[in-house]
Amino acid sequence: MFQRVSARLGKRVAFFGIDSFDDRDAAATLLSEAPLPYPSYSDPSQGLAESLGPFGLPATAFFNREGELTFFKRGSYRKDEDLEADIERYSMGNA
Repeated sequence: MFQRVSARLGKRVAFFGIDSFDDRDAAATLLSEAPLPYPSYSDPSQGLAESLGPFGLPATAFFNREGELTFFKRGSYRKDEDLEADIERYSMGNA
């Protein structure tokens, strides 16, 4: 879903992934089999994830153009349209 939405929105919004639980080899294998159109970072110590606060995974953090956290969604998205609506609401100046 994130691959599709990222491709549709192009440069209007920046995506990046954080892998907090898989070992590096497993993550590298997954990314080689299903490459992402945005960067993905390894966070084995979970320091980056923990800096966003306590949450379960999966989770999605939204930031505005100034880099301020505007919304934090816990859990998965079910539809592309729901993700796109939250991007519009929380990341593109409408928060």
